[in-house]
Order: sequence, then structure tokens, then C-alpha cells
Amino acid sequence: MIMASIAKLGFNIKDVKVLLNSEPHPDHAGGLGVIQQASGAELWASEASAVTLASGGDDPDGFLPLRALVWLGVLGYPKRRVDHRFQDGGAIHLGPLILTAHITGGHTRGCTSWSFQVHDGDRVLNVVSACDLGRLATAQYPEQKADLERSFRVLRGLPVDIWVTCHARWWGRYRKFVASATAKDPGRASSCRTTRALCRGIRPERARFRGEPADRAAQQGRTILGRPTAARPGTRAPPRGANDPGARPGNGRKGSRRVVLIRRSLRPLSGRQRGSQAPRNAGSRRR
Repeated sequence: MIMASIAKLGFNIKDVKVLLNSEPHPDHAGGLGVIQQASGAELWASEASAVTLASGGDDPDGFLPLRALVWLGVLGYPKRRVDHRFQDGGAIHLGPLILTAHITGGHTRGCTSWSFQVHDGDRVLNVVSACDLGRLATAQYPEQKADLERSFRVLRGLPVDIWVTCHARWWGRYRKFVASATAKDPGRASSCRTTRALCRGIRPERARFRGEPADRAAQQGRTILGRPTAARPGTRAPPRGANDPGARPGNGRKGSRRVVLIRRSLRPLSGRQRGSQAPRNAGSRRR
């Protein structure tokens, strides 16, 4: 699919000179070998990610049963040839383009986010491609907590006009795809709006990592496509309506109360319950 998309844009796969990796899990690195072989491009990865890539997906921090499945060939992928390894802050140059690596560990030890600039006419836009921030129960290491806290700070501090996510659900891909059909300028992004969007994507992961209650995250903003996102400071989150793709029946307070009352009225009562609970139920209905 990636190679077909490159061809659809009018490029030859041989035009690809550099392959950058964010994390070594199969859903992010499984296809690198095919692209590397077809293009002849050089693969760049962080030190920690390079170890896993070169071993075919065997993460030293991974859960032992999963590592065993990699050893048996059930999971993982063919071993990758890593041509270059970089440290935090390393820069990769390709023509006029300069990409800066930010090691935002936690999801994996060497998880890498990227920042670079692109030109749109007379505008210079800052792009941030953020690595995953979810903490996995199947891959843990002693420094993981400190790495995640640092990653939250790093990503929140980067200037950004265009935010590229590791998973589409972070930014509500389908909802925005539909909205782009009627947008005056779908490609135009405000720096402050995109920065807030990046922070909204980070916040639920940080809340889950810190063990904050789900209702606290919900009070801070709306839920889009099943993931809580924060409202702007000083504003109140708008109520969820029928047009909200993340809305579910009964989420509103009034609607939920109606459902509860209807269920109570339909619930059959035994003879003993009728005698003991009827006055209380009647009083509840009067209230």
C-alpha cells in the first residue's frame, strides 16, 4: 500500500533514499524490509530501536512469552539491516530537508518523535511526527516512568503547525476527513490550534499513565472517537449531541435519568418487594 501510494503521487520507489523508524513494533516496522529492498534506501533508527529491528522484533524489554513467540517465528518479522543509529537530538539531512530526532521513550525504550520544517508558498510550517505514548503491560523497564514523564514534557514543548500522529485515532481521522470536504482551506493549520490538538492527544495518555480517574479526564473536555480530549483553558466543554461521532445514547444527564426511571418502572417486583418497596418507589417518583 505504501509503495502504491508513492507511485500514485508520481514518484518512483527508487526515489526513496532514507527510511526513518519511530518504533520497532510490527505495525510500525513490519514493512520496512520490503521497502528497503525495493528502494535501496538506508534505514535510520535510535540505538534501542536498532537492537530490536536487527533481531527481527525481539524487544529485550518485552514480556518473555511474547519474546519466545518471536524466537519461534510466530511473531516478529525478518531481521532488518540498520544502516545508521542516532542519539537524541540527532539530525538527518536529505537535500534541503533537516529532520531532528527526539527520543520520547516509554512506549518502547527508543521510541522516536520527529520534527522538521516544510514550505507552503511563503509560509514555513513546523511538523511534528509524534511517537506512541501508551505504556504497555507486555513491555516494561525500570526507567519507563521517568522516560514517559520526560516525553510528555518534550512533546508539549515543541513548536508545531502540522501534527502527524502514530495512530489515526489520536486526532479523529474520519471526523476530520469528512469536515475537510467543506473546509475553505483544508491544508491550512493554525499554530496555536495544532499545538492544542497535540496537547489533547498527549493528555489522555498521560492521565492513564498517572492513574488519574477516567471521570477527571472526561471533565476536562469532550470525547472524540472514544478518546478523551481536553477543552481549552477557561472554557467549558460543549454538550455532546447527536452529531458528535463519539456520542452514545444515554450519555446526557436528562436522557440517562429517563432511561433509569423507565427501567425502574418496568422492573417486576416480587410480593415481598411490593410490600416493602412500594412506598419508597412512590416517593421517588413524586420527587
